[in-house]
Formats: sequence, structure tokens, C-alpha cells
Amino acid sequence: MDRNNIIILTDIESHEAWGSLTELCDTHKFSYNYLKRLKFPFQYKGLDFIKVPFRSLNGVKINNT
Repeated sequence: MDRNNIIILTDIESHEAWGSLTELCDTHKFSYNYLKRLKFPFQYKGLDFIKVPFRSLNGVKINNT
């Protein structure tokens, strides 16, 4: 399966990357039926859910010195 996006779950102190909302919800015991209706980015139970492109450039400048 080719991934276009991944989901970043963060509470500012820690970050997790997930390939699917279903897997994330099963692991953390969140309501998938509720979360699938929300538009990214969103907050739930004090956590930020952000969808980002997988393996693509996003405009970040990296200084290779």
C-alpha cells in the first residue's frame, strides 16, 4: 500500500507517527467513528492530530555545511 499522508499525534512533549487513523484509534482506544468525521488538523482529548505528506518535500530549508 502506498502512503500519501501520515498522521502525527502530539501533546507538544511527545510525538507519534501513524499510517492510519484506524490503527491509531485501536491502539489508544479512541472512537474511530467520531474522529473520522473531523477535518485535519484537529484536537481531541488534549492531543493535536495533524496530517502531513509522507516522503515529500515541505519547503523546510536544511543547511548542509
